[in-house]
Amino acid sequence: MALPIADNVKQSFGYAKDTLVGKWVDWLLLIVFTIIPVVNFIGVGRYLKILRGQDPGMDDIGKCFMDGLMVFIIAFVYMIIPAIILIIPIIGWIIGFILMIAVALLLIPAIYGFANNGSLGGAFAFKNHLETIKRIGWGEYIIAVVVFMLILIVLSIVNIIPVLGTILWIIALPFALIMTFKFIANVLA
Repeated sequence: MALPIADNVKQSFGYAKDTLVGKWVDWLLLIVFTIIPVVNFIGVGRYLKILRGQDPGMDDIGKCFMDGLMVFIIAFVYMIIPAIILIIPIIGWIIGFILMIAVALLLIPAIYGFANNGSLGGAFAFKNHLETIKRIGWGEYIIAVVVFMLILIVLSIVNIIPVLGTILWIIALPFALIMTFKFIANVLA
């Protein structure tokens, strides 16, 4: 991994701050493009730019929408088998849950591969994804994914607070997603 985790979190936070703070119109647009179903493909496409090392600006809404749609399709394909196994009571739940975690670990480099390759082939290059994780080190990679998930869990906990929590969650979501996408870009670079 290029950066120690604490430095990565600090740098990713700074990146999100520099990207959004003081740019209120952009922040408001990103809120809309993040929380409205189907329109949120535009938001995902903007976040994907971070994985490419690009500025997540609003320069090509159509490409952002298509990239977001492709990420949705990639995630759907990756998660379909674990989801089907989860339907089977008890034993299926255990196997499905374990399989879902394993697939999720591959989904992150798959989305990164799609972002940097620009094609579905980059998303389904399993050997490349495993080599990337091996290069980082499985232990460090899993710790990085846990930190990534903790950032999103903290944000979800804020949403539990009635009314005020939901408002804070809506406002903070684009910031947290920019931060986590930058965090993942730093891990996989």
